[in-house]
Amino acid sequence: MWNFDSRKFFAGVCIVVVGLAQPGCKKQASPPPPPPNVTVALPIQKTVIDYAYFTGRTEALKAVDLRARVQGFLKSVNFEDGAVVEEGKLLFEIDPAPFQAALDQAKAELQHNVAAYNDALFNYQRNKEAYEKKVSTSMELMTAKAARDKTAAAVSAAKANVEKAEINLGYCKIFAPVSGKMSRHFVDIGNLVGYGEPTLLANIVTLKPIYVYFNISERGLLKYRADVEERRAELTQQGKEISVSNLRPVWMQLSNETDYPHKGYLDYLSNQVDPSTGTIQARGVWPNEDGTILAGMFSRVRIPINDEDDAMLVTEKALGRSQFGPFLLTVNDKNIVEQHIVEIGPLVDGMRVIKKGIKMTDRVVVDGLQSARPGSTVNPQQEAAPKKPAVQTADNKAATTQAAKK
Repeated sequence: MWNFDSRKFFAGVCIVVVGLAQPGCKKQASPPPPPPNVTVALPIQKTVIDYAYFTGRTEALKAVDLRARVQGFLKSVNFEDGAVVEEGKLLFEIDPAPFQAALDQAKAELQHNVAAYNDALFNYQRNKEAYEKKVSTSMELMTAKAARDKTAAAVSAAKANVEKAEINLGYCKIFAPVSGKMSRHFVDIGNLVGYGEPTLLANIVTLKPIYVYFNISERGLLKYRADVEERRAELTQQGKEISVSNLRPVWMQLSNETDYPHKGYLDYLSNQVDPSTGTIQARGVWPNEDGTILAGMFSRVRIPINDEDDAMLVTEKALGRSQFGPFLLTVNDKNIVEQHIVEIGPLVDGMRVIKKGIKMTDRVVVDGLQSARPGSTVNPQQEAAPKKPAVQTADNKAATTQAAKK
């Protein structure tokens, strides 16, 4: 009979298991992961214009309140509320009947006084001839002369009354003093107007051109003046006409617009700087040919204050922010990431001007920033070379924007 010794059996199994397990006891090292891929690009150079930015409000070139200058009942309203009207259009008419009657009466009184004057003049001349022939006394001549002068004054007063009556009759018709956009009419037909004070009937504002008022800092004003003087010297050297419109354009956009599509120019600066704010009021003029810009709109204005030749730019998305300020990540010749604190300038078409902190030969990380940490090794991939940038000026930018709209 087979005698099974369990202790020997388990001892043998353990020896086999241990023997099989020995080759796996030595753990092999895993290969390190490859460096992460990042996209790098060299900075680009081009000429850019540095702008100062302001906020303002649009205002009509002319705004006129239309009021009743004579008392009477409103007879007609001859425009649609909000309509654009031309200068000279009849807008309101006040019942002219009382004023026509007053004019007729004044004319009749003038005729009466003219007749009285002619009679007094004839009597004076007759007395003068009689006095010269010594058949009349000096007293009679003086009396005749006084009557002549009195009736002459009455004629002058009558003429003034006729003129006044004609003016009042003319006030019955109210015409558009300028071309522009009408408000609604504030008084309906049949109401008495002009009683006690001139009644406001409506108002009209011009549309073309349009003003924008805004405040410039003292520093910005000085920079702008220096830039204008430089521009003036350039135009003189080139033999071109010097005018306020071609010295330096000013650009404006409304609250729903971008890229400052409206081109205008500064035509007014206040005569003093406000010492409490350090700003001075300025005014720009824009053609507003299509009349879409209305008075009272919020607007943003930018003014060129400096041309920067061969400015260094990188894409805005490459910039990071830290407690020490904006920074860029670059990859050196050993593919190690380095961090550079930089001084930035204006934003131009998605590219940020870099004033200090990097060189034109630095490879800037523009994509994969999450994987690029200062001191780490990366696998840089060169970004596709962009087309050679054109010189960026405010004029060609606006032309591009307008062409895109068309």
